Amino acid sequence: MTQKRLIELGIRSVSRRGGSLQVTIPSRVAQIMNLEPEDLVVFYYDPETRRIILGRISKKQIESIKILEFSIPEEKSEA
Repeated sequence: MTQKRLIELGIRSVSRRGGSLQVTIPSRVAQIMNLEPEDLVVFYYDPETRRIILGRISKKQIESIKILEFSIPEEKSEA
């Protein structure tokens, strides 16, 4: 089986902001992902390969997403 070669796109340090950690996205990554201000970055985890995958939701897509309302049915108590 041929294994794909990974290409390093940058190294960044991690800092703390409140209860979260933050890291700056390297400019090359932003270019490849076509990131724009106000876009969302989505993080996926593949437990099989133990890799983190980044996705992008553009501002235009965010504006077109409708908020769905739903309710969770109450559990029936056994009497």
